[in-house]
Amino acid sequence: MKQLLLAGLLSFGLLSSAEAGMLSVTFDDATGDQSGPTDLISVVLTFDNTTGDYSIKATADAANPFRDTVRLNYHFYNPDAGTTVTPGMLTDNLNDITLAAPVTMLTVSGTNTNLTSWELGDRVAPDSAALGIPTDATFSVFHSGVFNFPLMSGSGSDFFPSPFDTYSVVETALVPEPSTFALLAIGGIAVIGYSCRRKRRQAA
Repeated sequence: MKQLLLAGLLSFGLLSSAEAGMLSVTFDDATGDQSGPTDLISVVLTFDNTTGDYSIKATADAANPFRDTVRLNYHFYNPDAGTTVTPGMLTDNLNDITLAAPVTMLTVSGTNTNLTSWELGDRVAPDSAALGIPTDATFSVFHSGVFNFPLMSGSGSDFFPSPFDTYSVVETALVPEPSTFALLAIGGIAVIGYSCRRKRRQAA
């Protein structure tokens, strides 16, 4: 029983460890503002600021999902982390995806060490109109969003957020891994078992 109790305590410790460093920033976009078949309504950037690992989840309106071939184009600027490209920018663009059937969610992932400088409460913009551009940037503007093919002078696209002069704030993201959930369950069983055994001893 002592071993089970120890496993339970360990599970809670691992849960806290799995959540440590996980942050997120969410950008919402109004429905019905697209110029193509896909209506992007939300993008969530989740990252570990101890490793720089990240994922970007895009959600489209069910009535206007991702379809055929789309390009996911992301540029995020965090001037609170640094006013230069390194460490202020996260760029993950030119993600061309061909779909066999329409879907409402697409995710890309990667690693960028710039994110190890991003912290809770930082401001992040997906468009240069909100917080400007890095001082050492080789570009004058940047936008983020989804394009539908064929690409024709920006038509068939949906950028976010709307209007373009908004930004979001980095928040804590609690996303324990499945293995952590399993350990947490073991911990709960151990605590319950210990409690039951103690009651039986008291009743004897």
